[in-house]
Amino acid sequence: MRCFENLDQIGLEAEPCIQLLKDTVAQYGSPQILNQDRGSQFTSQSWLEMAESFGILISMASKGRCYDNIHVERGWRSLKQEEVLGMPE
Repeated sequence: MRCFENLDQIGLEAEPCIQLLKDTVAQYGSPQILNQDRGSQFTSQSWLEMAESFGILISMASKGRCYDNIHVERGWRSLKQEEVLGMPE
Protein backbone atom coordinates (compact mmCIF):
# COMPACT_ATOMS: atom_id res chain seq x y z
CA MET A 1 0.00 0.00 0.00
CA ARG A 2 2.62 2.52 -1.03
CA CYS A 3 -0.14 4.97 -2.04
CA PHE A 4 -0.31 6.01 1.62
CA GLU A 5 3.31 7.15 1.94
CA ASN A 6 2.35 10.83 2.22
CA LEU A 7 -0.77 10.31 4.31
CA ASP A 8 0.66 12.22 7.25
CA GLN A 9 0.98 15.34 5.06
CA ILE A 10 -2.71 15.50 4.19
CA GLY A 11 -4.77 18.00 6.18
CA LEU A 12 -8.43 18.91 5.99
CA GLU A 13 -8.32 20.19 2.40
CA ALA A 14 -10.09 18.12 -0.23
CA GLU A 15 -7.53 18.46 -3.06
CA PRO A 16 -4.73 16.30 -1.58
CA CYS A 17 -7.31 13.62 -0.75
CA ILE A 18 -8.72 13.79 -4.27
CA GLN A 19 -5.23 13.39 -5.73
CA LEU A 20 -4.59 10.42 -3.44
CA LEU A 21 -7.87 8.87 -4.61
CA LYS A 22 -6.92 9.40 -8.28
CA ASP A 23 -3.48 7.88 -7.73
CA THR A 24 -4.90 4.93 -5.82
CA VAL A 25 -7.56 4.20 -8.44
CA ALA A 26 -4.94 4.46 -11.20
CA GLN A 27 -2.74 1.93 -9.42
CA TYR A 28 -5.28 -0.47 -7.92
CA GLY A 29 -8.62 0.22 -9.63
CA SER A 30 -11.83 1.55 -8.12
CA PRO A 31 -13.25 -0.02 -4.99
CA GLN A 32 -16.97 -0.69 -4.93
CA ILE A 33 -17.45 1.04 -1.58
CA LEU A 34 -15.37 3.64 0.25
CA ASN A 35 -15.98 3.96 3.98
CA GLN A 36 -15.11 7.38 5.36
CA ASP A 37 -15.79 9.74 8.21
CA ARG A 38 -17.61 13.07 8.01
CA GLY A 39 -14.49 15.21 7.71
CA SER A 40 -14.85 18.33 5.58
CA GLN A 41 -12.56 16.90 2.91
CA PHE A 42 -14.84 13.87 2.50
CA THR A 43 -18.11 15.79 2.47
CA SER A 44 -16.92 18.40 -0.05
CA GLN A 45 -18.68 18.53 -3.40
CA SER A 46 -15.42 17.97 -5.29
CA TRP A 47 -14.63 14.77 -3.32
CA LEU A 48 -18.13 13.38 -3.76
CA GLU A 49 -18.11 14.14 -7.50
CA MET A 50 -14.71 12.47 -7.92
CA ALA A 51 -15.82 9.34 -6.08
CA GLU A 52 -19.00 9.25 -8.19
CA SER A 53 -16.98 9.63 -11.40
CA PHE A 54 -15.09 6.44 -10.46
CA GLY A 55 -18.35 4.63 -9.68
CA ILE A 56 -17.51 4.41 -5.97
CA LEU A 57 -20.34 4.18 -3.44
CA ILE A 58 -19.75 6.24 -0.31
CA SER A 59 -20.35 4.74 3.13
CA MET A 60 -20.30 7.23 5.96
CA ALA A 61 -20.79 6.92 9.71
CA SER A 62 -23.96 8.43 11.11
CA LYS A 63 -23.62 11.91 12.59
CA GLY A 64 -22.74 11.70 16.27
CA ARG A 65 -22.18 7.94 16.14
CA CYS A 66 -18.42 7.48 16.23
CA TYR A 67 -18.72 3.75 16.88
CA ASP A 68 -20.38 3.12 13.50
CA ASN A 69 -16.97 3.46 11.91
CA ILE A 70 -14.74 2.00 14.61
CA HIS A 71 -13.38 -0.99 12.66
CA VAL A 72 -12.38 1.13 9.68
CA GLU A 73 -10.79 3.78 11.88
CA ARG A 74 -8.81 1.09 13.71
CA GLY A 75 -7.60 -0.23 10.37
CA TRP A 76 -6.51 3.26 9.29
CA ARG A 77 -4.64 3.72 12.56
CA SER A 78 -2.79 0.44 12.08
CA LEU A 79 -1.96 1.26 8.47
CA LYS A 80 -0.65 4.70 9.37
CA GLN A 81 1.46 3.34 12.22
CA GLU A 82 2.99 0.62 10.08
CA GLU A 83 3.30 2.28 6.67
CA VAL A 84 3.72 5.98 7.47
CA LEU A 85 5.36 6.02 10.86
CA GLY A 86 7.22 2.74 10.43
CA MET A 87 6.32 1.37 13.83
CA PRO A 88 4.50 -1.89 14.62
CA GLU A 89 1.43 -1.83 16.81
